Amino acid sequence: MNNQSPTLTLPFKHWPEPDRVRWLQSRICNAPFGIQSPAATWSPARVRMVEDAYGQWLAWFEARGELDVELAERVTVDRVEAYVGAMRKRIAPVSVAMMVGNLGRMMAVIYPGKDWAWLRNIYQYLKVNAVPVRDKRQSIVPALDLYNLGLDLMQHADKIKHHTFFNAAIYRDGLIISLLAASALRLANLSSITIGTQLTCHDGEYWLHFPEEETKNSRPIDLVLPNSLVPYIEQYLQHHRRVLLDRRIDKTVAPARRLWVNRAGLPMAASAIRAQIKSRTEHAFGRPVWPHLFRACAATSWAIEKPNTVTRSADLLGHANYGTTEKYYIQAGSLESSRRYQKAMLKLRASKRSS
Repeated sequence: MNNQSPTLTLPFKHWPEPDRVRWLQSRICNAPFGIQSPAATWSPARVRMVEDAYGQWLAWFEARGELDVELAERVTVDRVEAYVGAMRKRIAPVSVAMMVGNLGRMMAVIYPGKDWAWLRNIYQYLKVNAVPVRDKRQSIVPALDLYNLGLDLMQHADKIKHHTFFNAAIYRDGLIISLLAASALRLANLSSITIGTQLTCHDGEYWLHFPEEETKNSRPIDLVLPNSLVPYIEQYLQHHRRVLLDRRIDKTVAPARRLWVNRAGLPMAASAIRAQIKSRTEHAFGRPVWPHLFRACAATSWAIEKPNTVTRSADLLGHANYGTTEKYYIQAGSLESSRRYQKAMLKLRASKRSS
């Protein structure tokens, strides 16, 4: 008896040859069928998502013993419904909708001669009717409270005379939380910040820049961090980050330029950053605030403090239109939006401190 779990995704090298050939052709500018495939202009992030979703679709087919079915004939209403039923047993409804959406994107570029409107309709139905597993409204924390939590952690770490790796980790977590509260970055971008590349200093201001190929929506991010955060960033770079870097075992290897460093002196993984954020916020507020929820907190705080300019939060969050912001984040040029959001947040902080 085989007790091994079925493979969740089929690697590209194991795809049937027709699928591999068509997918590669769709990724080049001189695509077949006389027109350039939309896939030729997709961002690397979009390519990875679509390829992974299709790999999971093929893995499901392989588990059913039907991988030899002709490419276009595999995708039928009955099979898609069965696939959706299987996915619902292991992932959240929103994720199920995303998987079907990416399957539809793949079929549209590797088999463009067929009408896939029905598959797009299934995706839209799943997307509209997806019920989030977690209720964001119960977990929303004002962005100002998140920003202040980060400052409190850093100030607490600095009160201890000796900069041990334990205190350095507390300081690092505080800076992560305050920076995230001020910028509303996605976790993938937050975890990839590299000194001198995404994080730069100009005339005493610290900037974050992500080109379009590094963002989820293929929209570049350019924002300046609050001036009140500058001394904390410099303290981290000059002291606490170096304490963490000194813990790496092989000191003959040049230290990484990644901003966030773990207790082993190595670049911090996104999963570790998520875990630290959830742990620190749960200890402070009695409930965890996961990284993506920071974006909802930012949009909600904007809606409360600046209701007449709430549509600008779509720019801050990198959404293509306000509809996405309104549906997923509102619970009560990106540079201009980040400045306005930070100004409103810090103005509220100053008024509360003086009262």
